[in-house]
Amino acid sequence: MRLAEDSGNRWLVKASRDLRAASALLALKPPLVDVAGFHCQQAIEKCLKFHLSRERQKIRKVHDLRALYDLAIEVGWAFPLKPSVLDHISYCAVIVRYPEADDGRLTKKAVSDWLKLANQIYAYVVGE
Repeated sequence: MRLAEDSGNRWLVKASRDLRAASALLALKPPLVDVAGFHCQQAIEKCLKFHLSRERQKIRKVHDLRALYDLAIEVGWAFPLKPSVLDHISYCAVIVRYPEADDGRLTKKAVSDWLKLANQIYAYVVGE
């Protein structure tokens, strides 16, 4: 899908690139699970920020998906998300960049599920 390069759609262009990156990283042998998780988090973050920008909300420089989700709900977001899942995915925004962060939480199954969710959220914001 080709997206116009206006300020709102640039969020979606970036989100689509994160989705492609996560998918490719999970397909590697062995998969780069932590980096794929980071891109899943980034894709969801950018979809939420796209929604906020479309609703003329100021975009805050935060990576906390729950905080962004709460703001998005205030302005009409209807795609249901579990806050606990968002908290787990938010973990990937910063923590996985550091070697001491590997606590076993990031499995290929978990990140594959996050990628599926991120793709659903992307489809939701594109189809709104």
